[in-house]
Amino acid sequence: MKMNFSIAVFPILLSLLACGNSNTILNDLEREGLQGNILYYKEFMYQDVVQEFEEWTGQDLISTRTNSYDKKGTLYLSMIESNVLGRKVADMHYKEGRLFSEVVYVATSRADRPFKHQFLYEYTARENEKNVLDFEIKDNRKENTRSGTNWYDNAGRIIKAKMQRKDKIVQFEYQYDEKGLVMESMEQRQGQRSEIKKKSYKYLEFDKNDNWTLRLEYQNDEEMPVQLIRRVYKYDTKG
Repeated sequence: MKMNFSIAVFPILLSLLACGNSNTILNDLEREGLQGNILYYKEFMYQDVVQEFEEWTGQDLISTRTNSYDKKGTLYLSMIESNVLGRKVADMHYKEGRLFSEVVYVATSRADRPFKHQFLYEYTARENEKNVLDFEIKDNRKENTRSGTNWYDNAGRIIKAKMQRKDKIVQFEYQYDEKGLVMESMEQRQGQRSEIKKKSYKYLEFDKNDNWTLRLEYQNDEEMPVQLIRRVYKYDTKG
């Protein structure tokens, strides 16, 4: 499975961006449908999902992600490690809820010395359109710039996104439940290879704070899930 690392995490990360024109002020934890004084959570993403004796498990760990939050519930750092086509590590830094710097280290094998990509994000609000942000992504290794647009609901949750690089366009759409958990998403790629992926999500297990700890991801109406994610939360017990 060939994957561009920066594009692969795009729908996850941009869904956390804050919109300055929101009517309801929510912090990043609330936008994710999470509760309690969370310091960070760590995700473990698996593929080759099977069900044995009514218990879901993933056979192949493909990535981990750790999101860290300040005392106001604002995301300030996301760290991702992927094992797809070699080893990839990304440190993503946020300011006021917006991703502004992404540093990616890539090695095609464990023996290789990783090379470094850095992406810088710049945002522009539209004067006459509420809850819309245009953005540019600059790559330090290449003389090109990706651009795109995010559309938000009044709570600051992204409902639609588009990113373009040269003749390639990727679009995303999201639907949420009343808590703010994403229930369905759509990814459409246009270019030399056009395709549409539709995904749905089921949340099966929760902790004592009612935050989900097990999620299944289904693709294109398939009966079996294609990915399983487990989460572990660290709470601020002093707050």
